[in-house]
Amino acid sequence: MNRKQPDAAHDLRLTSADTREPRANAASVMNALLNGYREEAEIYLHVLQLTWRQRDVLRNGFDLSLFRDLLEEKENLLRMVAQINSEMKNAKALALSCPLAQSPVRRELEKLLDRLADTVEELRIAENDNASLLEAAPAAH
Repeated sequence: MNRKQPDAAHDLRLTSADTREPRANAASVMNALLNGYREEAEIYLHVLQLTWRQRDVLRNGFDLSLFRDLLEEKENLLRMVAQINSEMKNAKALALSCPLAQSPVRRELEKLLDRLADTVEELRIAENDNASLLEAAPAAH
C-alpha cells in the first residue's frame, strides 16, 4: 500500500496560516481531521486484514517466514499512521482550543472516529488471539 501525500497535510498548513476567518478556519480544521482519519481508518482495516492472514498462517502450517513478512508490512502501515497523526497535530490542537459548532462534517468525523475505535478494538482482540496461538505453538510443533 503506497501512501500518497495526504490532503490533510496541505489542509493543515492552510489552517494554521489562516486566522482571518474563524468559521472558515474551523471548517478547514474539521476537513483536515476528517481526511486524516479517513486515511487512518483505511490503513487500520488493512492492518486488521493482515492480522487475520497471520492467524491463518499460524493455524495452517505455521510458516514463520510468511508471518514475519506480514508483520513487517503491518509495521510499515503503522508508521504511516504515526506520520498521519503527526501531520494532524496542529488540526487536533486547533479543534480542542475552540468549540466547533455541530455540522455535517463534525457528525461525519464523530461517526468515523467511532468506527475507527471499533476497528482498533477488533485489531487488539485479533492480535491477542494471535499471541495465544504463538504461545501455544512450541508445545504443538
